[in-house]
Amino acid sequence: CVLGTLADAYFRGYDCIVLEDGTGTTSPEGGFENVIYNAGGSYGFVTDTKRIITAIGH
Repeated sequence: CVLGTLADAYFRGYDCIVLEDGTGTTSPEGGFENVIYNAGGSYGFVTDTKRIITAIGH
């Protein structure tokens, strides 16, 4: 679901961010790593909640 939504957003022109510590899955082993790898390598970038909160100044 996350990867599909991410791909749709990317192809619609959105700048995409995936929060690694805010993402989970019930997929078999390797599913989470696949999403994180593809998110950062193809559709945007990956960070965590601490860094994004710091970046927006709160």
